[in-house]
Amino acid sequence: MVSISTAFAPPLRLIAPFFIFGVLFYLLSTLAMLSLKGQIHWLDLHWVAVVHLYLVGFVMMSIVGALAQLLPVMIEKGHCCVQLYGVALGLMIMAVLLLFVGFWTAPILLSYGGLLLLIAFGLIGIDLIFSARARLLHHFSAASMGWMSLLVLIGSIVGFLMSLALGGIVDFAITSLIDTHIVLLFGAVMALVYGVTLVLLPMFALAHGFDTRSSRAALMLLLLGVLLYSFGVALLALALLALSILVHLYQISLIVRHRIRKERDIWFRSMVVAYGALAFSLLGLFFGWINDHESLVLASATLFAVGFLGFLISGHLYKIIPFLVWFERFSPLVGKQKVPMLHDMVPLRTADAQWSFSSIGTLALVLGIALDVQALFFAGCSALFVGAIFLAFNLLWMLRFR
Repeated sequence: MVSISTAFAPPLRLIAPFFIFGVLFYLLSTLAMLSLKGQIHWLDLHWVAVVHLYLVGFVMMSIVGALAQLLPVMIEKGHCCVQLYGVALGLMIMAVLLLFVGFWTAPILLSYGGLLLLIAFGLIGIDLIFSARARLLHHFSAASMGWMSLLVLIGSIVGFLMSLALGGIVDFAITSLIDTHIVLLFGAVMALVYGVTLVLLPMFALAHGFDTRSSRAALMLLLLGVLLYSFGVALLALALLALSILVHLYQISLIVRHRIRKERDIWFRSMVVAYGALAFSLLGLFFGWINDHESLVLASATLFAVGFLGFLISGHLYKIIPFLVWFERFSPLVGKQKVPMLHDMVPLRTADAQWSFSSIGTLALVLGIALDVQALFFAGCSALFVGAIFLAFNLLWMLRFR
């Protein structure tokens, strides 16, 4: 089992806002989806606005919050420039709002949002490199974070160039860069997933004694696939990216088989949905691509974003937040008075409600997009909205637990 020290963890007041604003943007993205009237297309700017509100606002802000917490406890030293995260938070909030409004109604704002986001990711990358420079080549999870930062930076530069074109500041066709932008950021997110899950899943499932070579192979295949796609070798690159995910799923199966904790709590059920969504999204993308079925490809991409990334993040919030609150608020009281257990700090009923509504909403939304059924699309958006409300309530409940 992975052993993690929390001696160098940054304070909760620095990390919590990333999760709070992330969940808020998740809530807003479900509301924005309801206004789309089921008319979804890759290049529709209203849909692109919702995608950026969800992926940058919820997924990336949650990732940065987790990164701020996990990096120092993995490398066993403090952040080099922890104050940069506070600056990055403000920049990311403004960037998300500018990007959403820019895509929705005022393209001239996109370049400003893209620039702020590029600066924010640059600041986080600076802290990561200088904090973990001694372990980037020797610690797999730290190395995966390093690759994530590099790919995010390059992907953000590509996105910034596209924002300049959409805002009318420069004149060139952006269609040639869209796929590259998507693949770079996909690679960034998956690189982080490969590294972080190799720490968090064994810790929360009490698994040990498993082979970790699959994670290293998955990361190498992922990076090679992203590189080849960036140089125009699309078919081989996509095959390597798919193989990378399959190898990662094999690594997850090894962890599950070696787990000691058999409890099927909210975290475990969230992981089941997340990795089930990852497997089915890969399958859907394959059949959608070979049959040139745009709706199936879009539905599979939505399943990856909402089903895999959404449940991966929300499930880990039920583990990370109670631990952070307990360590900061209750660990000094150990031996002096009775302190709560971590499972006491999770609102079980509302957590189950969040999981149920989000699961139903994800399924209905994906089917609605794949089958082009507006009723299913709206039902999915509505259920996801309710699930997001429960997630926001649960997050605040855990943060305020005393």
